[in-house]
Amino acid sequence: MATRLRERIRDIIFNDDFACFNCGEEIIDNGHNHLCDKCFKQIDFIESGCVRCGEKVSKFDKYCEKCRNSPNFYFDANISVAKLDGISKTLIYRLKFGGKKYIAKCLACFMRDRAESVISDKIDYVCYVPVTNDRWQERGYNQSEEIAKEFSRLTNIKLYQNLFIKIKETVDQTRLNREERARNLKDAFFIQDNADVKNKNFIIIDDVITTGATLNALAKILKKKGANVVYGLTFCHR
Repeated sequence: MATRLRERIRDIIFNDDFACFNCGEEIIDNGHNHLCDKCFKQIDFIESGCVRCGEKVSKFDKYCEKCRNSPNFYFDANISVAKLDGISKTLIYRLKFGGKKYIAKCLACFMRDRAESVISDKIDYVCYVPVTNDRWQERGYNQSEEIAKEFSRLTNIKLYQNLFIKIKETVDQTRLNREERARNLKDAFFIQDNADVKNKNFIIIDDVITTGATLNALAKILKKKGANVVYGLTFCHR
């Protein structure tokens, strides 16, 4: 009951130092990006990630098992903060389905810290994975856009608003093979005709990466339009 009350207050009165974004426990800024010490310690952070897709690997491995023998992606690399499990999964769920838009600030802080080496390169724009208009109407916002807004604010990298348009709803890619994933995403995404893309460097923000197919489809569009470097940046890797 006390936790639910704190969460309700959290929704009404937003204060960066008020409470843990996960459990609602009161905190003073502890350097854990809006999480209390207990919740922070329960996140399965990816300290060593596959240089292609960002999946967690041992410190002795360069590639994950899937990427070791697979074709190159159109994106140059994806970086992920944590495994999709436990508290990280709860944070994503509350942001995506629970209307807790303020959680985007927490995730963006972690993503800023994790992507420090990429940010040091010259990145021209931050963009994000789009949702269909029906999905936006259902939720009232796009969770990846909310993260991208916060990430842009934290890094001073310009946000490219509505760069991509999604016109077809797609199904979960997890259980689809390569051919099925390609059909699922075919003609799902478009880019603005007058997009400022040529010779530019991009970071594409998303909440979760599963197979990499969505990120790859967007990177393919950018590269065909003349983009130079395209990174993916996600909070979780499934």
